Amino acid sequence: MKRKIIKLGQATYVTSLPSKWMRKHGLAKGDYLEFEEKANQLIISTKRNLPDMEVTLDLKKLNSRLISTYVQCYFLLGYDKIILLHNPNIIEYKTGDEISSTKYIQDLVNKRLIGVEIVDQNESKTVLVDLSGIKEEAKSQVFNRIVFMIKTLAQDCYDGISNNKLEELSTIEHRYHNINRFLMHYQRVFVKSGKCDSQSYAYTLQLFSQLKYIAGTYYHIAKMVTNQDVKFSSKALKLFAKFNKGLDMSLNQCLGFNKDKALNFIDLRDNLWKDIGDAQKDFKRDDLLLLTFLMSLMFPTYLILKTCFTLDQIDKKAD
Repeated sequence: MKRKIIKLGQATYVTSLPSKWMRKHGLAKGDYLEFEEKANQLIISTKRNLPDMEVTLDLKKLNSRLISTYVQCYFLLGYDKIILLHNPNIIEYKTGDEISSTKYIQDLVNKRLIGVEIVDQNESKTVLVDLSGIKEEAKSQVFNRIVFMIKTLAQDCYDGISNNKLEELSTIEHRYHNINRFLMHYQRVFVKSGKCDSQSYAYTLQLFSQLKYIAGTYYHIAKMVTNQDVKFSSKALKLFAKFNKGLDMSLNQCLGFNKDKALNFIDLRDNLWKDIGDAQKDFKRDDLLLLTFLMSLMFPTYLILKTCFTLDQIDKKAD
């Protein structure tokens, strides 16, 4: 494309930028661009040197649940330095017991905040700093890993149940929490890249909630089997395997929307609904418990498809 150069003042030259390109990268008036000279080329980059963001949070009157919510919220908003002011002990929201603030915050950082380290801490103050050096180019790698982690979680949950491997099922909880960590990390990368236009961001958050719900449901299936010692019939396990195949097809759309494969998923989903309807007639109690979980997953797998299609259309419109 060509753009005309206009002279502004005595020694300043300006030109226009394509509006589609601006929308695609979430740019607006007042934003900055990077320029790099290479021979006769002038390379324009959307990478911006965003200022470090710092916030101080007074947590003295909050219980453990609210402290966790506050810290994660500011992490997702892209703050690089979070200063926490707290009492020596905090109230654990489930039991009402007093627990050590420093230990609780350390556990929170380890379990939830990828790339964040505690650089200073005492009984009344904790300083969190992001040392990860987030890179925009790593965004797709993080997202691909999330999809892979959910796929393997679902398959291993099925394998553990069908082969009665309780030890394998016991790892599902940790892996579920790890998926949540990476979902939060991806959302932070999305924000820190400076390219999160409101429309794409809204649908991406919707996709995150669907992925989190799916991972959480498999965690609860595994927990039910290990804690209640339920047993499923071969017919129920066959239906479980068929559902996992559909889930895999749905998750593949996250890696790149494909119309033909989407239609194949819709056909499989319609067959699954029929199988679920037929299964309810002669399933026993334990099988019906599994069936309830699978029915609750039928909707988010379809919503993933719709969301990925919408994000694909947004990208094409921006090109």
